[in-house]
Amino acid sequence: MHSLLISKKKALSIQLFLMSDSLSVRLVELLRKHPSGASNKDLQDEFGDEFAALLPVMQSMLNEGRLEALKKGDKPLYRMTTEKDLADYNKLRGLEDYEVLVFQEIKKAGNTGVWTRDLKYKTGLQQNKTKFSKILKNLERKRLIKSCRTIAAKNKKIYMLFDLEPARELRGGAWYTDNEFDQAMISTVSNFLLKWLNRAMPAQVVSMLEDKGPKITELYESGKLTAEDALTAVSSIDIIKTDVELAPDDLAQILDLLCYDGTVYKVDENKKDTFGYEDEEGGMAKFVYRPMPTRTHFNSFTDTPCGLCPVFDQCTPEGTISPAKCVYLKQWLSAR
Repeated sequence: MHSLLISKKKALSIQLFLMSDSLSVRLVELLRKHPSGASNKDLQDEFGDEFAALLPVMQSMLNEGRLEALKKGDKPLYRMTTEKDLADYNKLRGLEDYEVLVFQEIKKAGNTGVWTRDLKYKTGLQQNKTKFSKILKNLERKRLIKSCRTIAAKNKKIYMLFDLEPARELRGGAWYTDNEFDQAMISTVSNFLLKWLNRAMPAQVVSMLEDKGPKITELYESGKLTAEDALTAVSSIDIIKTDVELAPDDLAQILDLLCYDGTVYKVDENKKDTFGYEDEEGGMAKFVYRPMPTRTHFNSFTDTPCGLCPVFDQCTPEGTISPAKCVYLKQWLSAR
């Protein structure tokens, strides 16, 4: 009788295990249909009378980090965790509740980070500065988060996940180094682009460009650049630090500076004139930059035949000697 009772208990436990395993499989299938999260109504519609038996399964998955509980307004949602979420879950094992809360708020901020003051408010730790500081130090020590400062407010400390690269607006873009405006790098790139446009590179550099292939050589010989071409040109020769990530907009800023200096001018290829930012059909402009033509000094009096003419005093508009009848003036004008 005793052995029969044990067999019934074992059979019941096996039955419960199989049922929970079946519920788990069905739950995963449902959640895959709702990548943004399934609501309680979605779960009740799917499982009906089995919903109560589903709750322990969900709790087990939550504990294992395979399921994530979210909120949309006042409505709870459940979704499957991604591999990255699962990796974060494993990192957070052993942390206290408030440490997890602080980590999650920092994670939400992404690569723009969250300011210390906002972080205190969002986690409810604004009244406990000592505990808040201890939590941040512990998360930093475990290399889960890191602090950084912005160019807009150098005394303002923000936090983000340890493996994230701060957003460009925080770092100031390509022309900032250690949150400081890098004038030396800008001068280097400006001089390089100006020499490129004027085809005035040293022979050694020209030889290096020829080794890069015909496309680079043709670009150099063209005497013009778009922002994208400028990026190609700068990338063809290691003139800046390799850890600086440049984009066409960064090079457009430098080319525009050269325009302001009067050494380069730009033309909108769509409009065939300067200064416009949209073409006639309303599309975005595509600027091409060219070197400003060399201007020689011109004296309007001595450089014309009139300035050296021995009968200049007798020349009148209606006279026998006049500009309209002057052979030398016509020759000079035709040669200009």
